[in-house]
Amino acid sequence: MRIDDSDVARELILKAIKLGAIDLTIDVMTRPEFVLPDEVLESQTLTRLSVCDASVEFERRNKPLTSSNLKSLTLDCTLTKGDFSYLSRIFPLLEELKMQSVHLNTEDSLSKSELWLQFPCLKKLVIWNCYFAKAKVKFDVPNIRKFVFVGDDVSRLELKTSSREWESYIHIICWDFIGSASWLRSLKQFVKVLSPSRVSLALHLYCRQLRVEDGFVGDDLAIPAVEDLTISGLEVSPEFLNALLRSFRPNFVDIQRRHERGIERCMSKLFTAMFLEI
Repeated sequence: MRIDDSDVARELILKAIKLGAIDLTIDVMTRPEFVLPDEVLESQTLTRLSVCDASVEFERRNKPLTSSNLKSLTLDCTLTKGDFSYLSRIFPLLEELKMQSVHLNTEDSLSKSELWLQFPCLKKLVIWNCYFAKAKVKFDVPNIRKFVFVGDDVSRLELKTSSREWESYIHIICWDFIGSASWLRSLKQFVKVLSPSRVSLALHLYCRQLRVEDGFVGDDLAIPAVEDLTISGLEVSPEFLNALLRSFRPNFVDIQRRHERGIERCMSKLFTAMFLEI
């Protein structure tokens, strides 16, 4: 569905819900953003839902939304309002969650610095270029099977799981200066938490001035193993590469040099293909 009239869109969406829709994709081009009707989140028939370019309010009129039977949820370029932790309360049976370019408006709803989301049934989690504001978002996913992260900052994200058979794909997009001891330590700690899984780590470099802090000698954290370490984009300094190899223990290292003018095109193709496949 792609129409410009939000009133018509709302009417059609509500009709679909009343008819017992099972799989619903909503993509409405309006400004300001289209506000997702409460009836969609409260539907007891929907099992798959994809929402693009919309505003989602989890606690409208101070009335918490009831839970649904949704199994798969995709949020693309959406703005969330209210306590985002309600996501796990509304969708307790969720097995697949994909969030791409989602703005978690936690500043208006949280006085605490941590946001817990518990998904006991979740098997696949994709977090793609999302903005977490000031809160640290923690996912409790005991049965996770596949985890994908694409973004430039892992410091506000945490994963808790008891699963032992899962895969992690971490793609770090480096726009600005990186290479400090604190940056490496944050990334290392994040990968260490994921170490029970088969971890693939990729760094996509858009910045030229890569170096490590003077006197950097590592830290006391155990060195996490990764299946493969891929570095693509601009030139990698020997100092930065050495620091990476002292922070991670890869089974395979792949360094891909690409011309600066073509890197955005290559990255776009990579991410598009990856998002469609997962």
